[in-house]
Amino acid sequence: MKQMINEYKGPKIIMLCVILFLGLLINPLNVRSYEADDFQVLVIYSSSDKELNEHQRLLDLLIGHFTSSITFKHSSEVKTSDIIGVTHLFYYGQVEEKLPEKVIDIINSYPGPIMGIGHNVEQVNQFNFIESTEIEILNDFIVKREHGNSISISSHPMMKLITTREVEVLVEVIQGEKRLPLLIDEAEVLLEVVQEEERLPLLINEKDAYYFASPNLFPPISNFLADELHHFFGINHDTETNAILRLEDINPKTDPEDLFAIAEVLKDRNIPYMASVTPVYVNPKTDEKFYLSDNPGLITILKEMQNNEEHKASIVLHGYTDQYKNAETGDGFEFWDVENNKPLENEGEYIEDRISRGLQELVNYGIYPKAFEAPHYAMSQKGYEVISRFFSTYVGQVQLTDTNWEIMTEAPYITEPKFLKGMKLIPETIRYIRYEEPTSIREMKDRIDEFTIVRDGIIGAFYHPFLGVEGLKELLDEMEKIPNLTWMDLSKMDNKVFNEDGEELINKDQEGESNEIGWMENYIIQLKEVNIVWIVLGFCITGLTGVISYMLFRRKVESI
Repeated sequence: MKQMINEYKGPKIIMLCVILFLGLLINPLNVRSYEADDFQVLVIYSSSDKELNEHQRLLDLLIGHFTSSITFKHSSEVKTSDIIGVTHLFYYGQVEEKLPEKVIDIINSYPGPIMGIGHNVEQVNQFNFIESTEIEILNDFIVKREHGNSISISSHPMMKLITTREVEVLVEVIQGEKRLPLLIDEAEVLLEVVQEEERLPLLINEKDAYYFASPNLFPPISNFLADELHHFFGINHDTETNAILRLEDINPKTDPEDLFAIAEVLKDRNIPYMASVTPVYVNPKTDEKFYLSDNPGLITILKEMQNNEEHKASIVLHGYTDQYKNAETGDGFEFWDVENNKPLENEGEYIEDRISRGLQELVNYGIYPKAFEAPHYAMSQKGYEVISRFFSTYVGQVQLTDTNWEIMTEAPYITEPKFLKGMKLIPETIRYIRYEEPTSIREMKDRIDEFTIVRDGIIGAFYHPFLGVEGLKELLDEMEKIPNLTWMDLSKMDNKVFNEDGEELINKDQEGESNEIGWMENYIIQLKEVNIVWIVLGFCITGLTGVISYMLFRRKVESI
């Protein structure tokens, strides 16, 4: 017994538990890295009316890459309580206005990081290094940063700043020379615009205050802002560029041999991809409908692409018929009244019915979509709300307003903006090869240059299988020239699809794999919620109690 006691390593266990306990005191319950929802963002905006429009939704797309906890408040409605718990504040002056004194006081009282965009920022204390702003449409200029990329832009509205420092030396720089804005010593120019010999600041940082000198956030200029937001949020995402390819407009009239040849090229290159499927084809001249059952060879190929790990295809539902009224499948606006350029009547019920039918048509043949893509990317804000009941992942570009379907855009990276109602957006960014238009591949290359500016940007393209394998090879060759390129696999992401009854759809052919992944995900979630450190500490405390009890018992025995 004495030999066992002497060999027992009780003191080492006690020391380990003490160290672990002290570690918890220093860093309590913080064994995980930052997650997106650790950030709480408030956007105060000035606009022509109180309603959100395309400009605020553009900012929503950019911020949604970092957090889904985003609140928008018009400058006339913001209250002091709105900044409670906010980790990052944005003021977006999309139009000029005299800010209410209450709003100025609220912004002035905010102690955290703040980003000002566009007009009116000189009215608040955090931007006291700006005396005033003047807007001007600049043509043919370059956006660049001191060390890194640059892009040419044909036309964009810019704020030409008059800063505190410039006002002091204005007489010296205006005498017979071009008037150049100068910054106070403490401010840092993160981005600048170069037009001939003139240099203008585009993004300025002074301590926790950032200012972006344009009220217009449409790309490509906003791609620079998207990248610099990593600096603002203090997140250094991976610098690799992600690529994703989508095979577009697959429907019951698609030639299975054409699709198979395309799939074989992608398999040989070990490239994961998406396959966008419309389950019903409508001929508007005859009103005849063709279903997947009318093309059994296509069903076989789609299931092979979906279930064979070598093919790495993820199915995307692309509407039910991809047409509306008298349009032909592939040319229609299924979820938008394009003739009157407005949302459909009774669009809620209509969209829900079409999505339910589309899902059922695919699932009937063992085809399970992982995401949704609206035909022509046209959809109202109400439409996004309906789609979010069925899908957690949305693919393509997004429409930003309910007044004009053509006001749409892409995000430069994966994002979860507030207006998509919880859906994650996998963007299409570089467009597609157009039939018999050789210039389109060059245009795609130019867009690649614009989106590789963003450190974790998405190079998203789509391709029509009827164009054949040669055009696809040319596109892939161009994309694979990108340094640090990583092909994204949609099937490896957390995608959920539900039927009209709210039941999750599971691919029965991959049910074992799905269950295994679900078990592992639940296990990890439970570890986060319970915190593994407390579990280990519990074992330590139990062991420590046992050691102390035994040592006290031993002393008592020896004293008898």
